[in-house]
Amino acid sequence: MKTILIILFVLFACISCTTNNKGNQPLSDSQKEKVKSEVELIVDTIFKGCEEANLKKAIGTWLDSPDFIAIVNSNMWDYKGVKNVLDTIFQKLRSQQISRLDEKYSFINDSTVIYSAKLKTIENYKDGRVVQLFPDAIQFTFMKTKGYWKVINAIESSLGEILIKDEASKKLNQVALMKQFAGSWKGNFGKDTLALCDIKTYDAGLEGYYKIESKGKILKEAKQIYIYDKKYAVYLITEIFKDQDIKQWGIRFTAKNKYILIPEKDIENPAKASFKEEGEFKTPNLLVVRDFVNNNVTTFNFTKVK
Repeated sequence: MKTILIILFVLFACISCTTNNKGNQPLSDSQKEKVKSEVELIVDTIFKGCEEANLKKAIGTWLDSPDFIAIVNSNMWDYKGVKNVLDTIFQKLRSQQISRLDEKYSFINDSTVIYSAKLKTIENYKDGRVVQLFPDAIQFTFMKTKGYWKVINAIESSLGEILIKDEASKKLNQVALMKQFAGSWKGNFGKDTLALCDIKTYDAGLEGYYKIESKGKILKEAKQIYIYDKKYAVYLITEIFKDQDIKQWGIRFTAKNKYILIPEKDIENPAKASFKEEGEFKTPNLLVVRDFVNNNVTTFNFTKVK
């Protein structure tokens, strides 16, 4: 009888050890894929809520518990604290664009997963501001509790850059400032390549002609029409090229001597523009232009010749 009890005790101990260590066993590839597919749905919901500036959707899966901690740059909050901070921010946001540049899932066990991502985030505010967060990195720790995945820890580290300032730029007299373009301009586009522009004003609009030539040969030429749009406080530019190709742009002064030009289709959401031009009148007769295409920047100088 004693022997049987000893055997039963040893067997019970082995079962207990096996049961207690189950959660710490490495997951198989199939288990990881199953867990990842579940957590991915939560991650997608969080990002979608952020893009829509929908706080309820963004943090709906965060654990409302004293154990929750959020860290953003040098600040740390509990659940209630970070909810209040995000509520203030989201009320000012119109939308966000979040590009996931890199993602990684770390599987601690079948009920704990760490999600890490490198992002590029564009914040569009209701007052007209556009802020870019890049580099931007986030990390969520997910824990499965009562059958549901919950975020128990959120970390973000980022650097912000203002791409477009607030509504103060709309208070500038765009019509008066656009007259700085009036005249004949010459720009150097490289070896033996020149850009020649001739712009005239009429009422609140402008019309222009420009061409790019190299060694006396015209490479490109177009007529331009500038019309002021009061709704967006921008000038809409239509370019009609000799081959009948048409391009349309939006241009707005952000300061008395600085402007931004983007494709017309991106006026409502300038952060998504694939092309952007920044110009600055250093003097009434010198215009410095920087063109941004993806991550490449090209600078040109234009001189007023008359």
